[in-house]
Formats: sequence, structure tokens, C-alpha cells
Amino acid sequence: MSKVNRNFKASMFTHLFAEPERERGLYNAFSPTALPPDVPVVDLTLTNVLYRDRVNDLAFSVGNALACFFEAQSTLNKNMALRYLIYGGRVYEKLVDNDELYSETRIVACNI
Repeated sequence: MSKVNRNFKASMFTHLFAEPERERGLYNAFSPTALPPDVPVVDLTLTNVLYRDRVNDLAFSVGNALACFFEAQSTLNKNMALRYLIYGGRVYEKLVDNDELYSETRIVACNI
């Protein structure tokens, strides 16, 4: 039995969707309504964060309010919920000013 090169498959997914217009198309494929062309899409992908330094995640914000996370999976992984929690935390950690995080004032918007 031949072994699948998961790094190649994962990096291909990231490469295919790592442009704002393609991220917009990916968002539209999963959303019940189409995203208007004037709504900004900002790449938030982190590299070498999870699972043995594999760069196989894709993250982006839509309209300064929503972070979308996608991952190409060739096999079932029962730890995806935990991985997304960790990944999401690290993305939001990049977006929030550390000084604001420890202030008494509630943060109502991130720096997307």
C-alpha cells in the first residue's frame, strides 16, 4: 500500500485558496447568501501552528467581523474540535492588543 503525502495535499489546498477572491468564493460556497464584492476579506492563516508543523489550515475574516476556518482533511480526525479551538485562539490572540486584553475595558472589536 502506498503512503499518501499529506503535506503535499494540505499545502495544495492552502495554495489554491490563499487569495482574497478565492477565499470569498470558498465563503460563498458555504454561506446561504453571497458575500457582496465590497465586503473586505483578510487572510488570517497561521503557519506551522498545529499537527507536526503542517501548514494545512486556512483562516480569513469577512467584513471585519467573522473569522472563517477551513482545513483539508483526507482522513477522519476526532480531535478537530479541539484543534479548531486552539487554532482560533491563536488567530484571535494575533488580533487583540495584549494591553487591551488585561485592561478593565471590555474589548468590543478586534483589529482585523
